Amino acid sequence: MSESSNAAAGAVKPKVDIKQAIFIGFGFFSAMIAWTYYNFKIPIILNGIKPSAGMFSRVGLLGTEPYMELVGGILMTLDNIIAILLQPWFGSLSDRLESRFGRRTPFMIIGLPTAVFCLFILPFMSIFGLFIAVIVVFNLAMSFYRSPIMSLMPDKTPPSVRSSTNAFISLMGGVGFVVGMLVPYMASLIPGTAPVPAIGNDITTQDYFWQDFWGFFLTGSFMLFCLLSFLIKVRETRTGEGFFHVGKVPIVVDVYTQQIVSRGAESTSAESKKPGLFDSWKEILHNPGKSLLWVLLAVFAYLFGFNALEFSFARYATSYLGIKEGTASLLLAIMPAMLIVFAIPAGYLAEKYSRRKIMKAGLLTQAAMVVGLILVMPLVKALVDPTIIELVPAMILLSIAGIGYGLTHINALPVVWQLSPKDKIGAYTGVYYMISSLGAILSPIAMSGIYTIISYLGGDQWLALFPYFLASLLAGFVLLSKAKRGDAEPLTKEDLAKLRASYDERG
Repeated sequence: MSESSNAAAGAVKPKVDIKQAIFIGFGFFSAMIAWTYYNFKIPIILNGIKPSAGMFSRVGLLGTEPYMELVGGILMTLDNIIAILLQPWFGSLSDRLESRFGRRTPFMIIGLPTAVFCLFILPFMSIFGLFIAVIVVFNLAMSFYRSPIMSLMPDKTPPSVRSSTNAFISLMGGVGFVVGMLVPYMASLIPGTAPVPAIGNDITTQDYFWQDFWGFFLTGSFMLFCLLSFLIKVRETRTGEGFFHVGKVPIVVDVYTQQIVSRGAESTSAESKKPGLFDSWKEILHNPGKSLLWVLLAVFAYLFGFNALEFSFARYATSYLGIKEGTASLLLAIMPAMLIVFAIPAGYLAEKYSRRKIMKAGLLTQAAMVVGLILVMPLVKALVDPTIIELVPAMILLSIAGIGYGLTHINALPVVWQLSPKDKIGAYTGVYYMISSLGAILSPIAMSGIYTIISYLGGDQWLALFPYFLASLLAGFVLLSKAKRGDAEPLTKEDLAKLRASYDERG
């Protein structure tokens, strides 16, 4: 870019629309509340709580045999597989959607209420087959709207400020994570939710219905609030006259003027065919340099470990550390809480120093803190009924790890958007969520398999959790180091003119 263009860029610099980002973020907020509580609660419902060897304080739906650990891990992922495979496809459909509500919003209008309905009826599903069927529908509904709604932010945000804007989106997601982790504690404050032995004093026959009911009810209610807030404040560019009609070609909306600039007129007949499930992956694999492929693999690696932590921490804390379920949820909420605190600085640091450099710094920060947790957690276990004060060293390590997680995770999706074709933002957002959610499919299986082997060998299965997380972080760092692109590119003269005109229109 010429010197004059650089001067113009300094004079007319894209601004972060904080209000718009926050209200778009309600879509991510709703998804994070749902997934966080789901991942916390469902493993407990399936496998129960075992504070000591051979003794269960809650017997799960799968019974007490050691091999049921692996079965539980598989069941936590089988319901996700179809949904995860469909996320890029749903994102691609949203690129082509013709609707009076825009390209992305109709997906949320359909998907979110369906997911909430599933949460409301889950506590009543005492028949195991029905329980599994409902969580399959829940996962499909969540996947239906997640990729499209996250694609709305790059639709409305110039590339050069997407990291900063995504910081506010991620902040909303972090709040959703914290709220989701606090739901068990909130539910425990409602009168009548404490489990009482249903038969005499036999603790294995406790009735957990009301505890589970209020947890799922609160989660669904928060999600409906998010939907209402989003619909009141967010308006998309109208792309059609009906509600939900998928066109033959992608629709491109100019990020500066919010006007439709293309309906695929430049697309070839091959490109205008109906989107396939793996079309985006084929493009990524054949892309020169493969920077996007390395970024996606790095995302898969570090989330592979984080998903294991999220999947296991409730039972790790209650079974290994011997703390209560509500305290466990508070402890795990520390990492996303720190992500909230550090979200905005993480976005600005990435735009100043390079997204990829900040992501790598975040991975190394997390790895260092996990080493500390490997050393500290056995000391916590040695305590009898540890208090909050005695948990402070672990809380400090988790807090710094949360900052590292924010540095990495907040900037990952903007890198993917930067490397995506303009007319396929939804499809590539779906690919991002497919690869990140693939960890949610495979990691619980791998972690449960390790637990099963260690249990049969007579060891303590929980000693494997944090080393597993550490290995995934280091793998993510190595993979990310191979990516050579992904930072924002300078504005062109045409972009500068559009940006200046958009600000003039706003007054």
